Amino acid sequence: MKTKLMGLMFAVAFCCGSAQAAVIDLSAAENNQTIKTAVGDIVRIRLKGNATTGYSWQFQITDIAVAGKVAEGYIPDNAPVGLVGSGGTFEYILKMLKDGQVTVIGYYYRPWEKPDKDKTEKVEYFIKVQK
Repeated sequence: MKTKLMGLMFAVAFCCGSAQAAVIDLSAAENNQTIKTAVGDIVRIRLKGNATTGYSWQFQITDIAVAGKVAEGYIPDNAPVGLVGSGGTFEYILKMLKDGQVTVIGYYYRPWEKPDKDKTEKVEYFIKVQK
């Protein structure tokens, strides 16, 4: 798991090479909000979940020319040794590529099951990218 976390940190460091790039953290609290960013900024979505149940956050980007996926992963919560089934945080990292608007939609479901969009937990972020 440390390897996955190191990979996420490397991806963020690599894509944030510009001194002017900002890292914007989003969570469930920003659901259904409009977020203003600049070209080159990094948007890091962090959502609670429990990978041990088979559930995970699956994301859709409406315009990959405006925002591109850099990395995604799962970071388990610190739990006592021997405790199984504890939760964690899913991360989805995007880089803003050009001016425009993009919607990022996340669904929390088991990937091998067809999601019921009326019952599946959902987040939606409206991102405006400007120079």
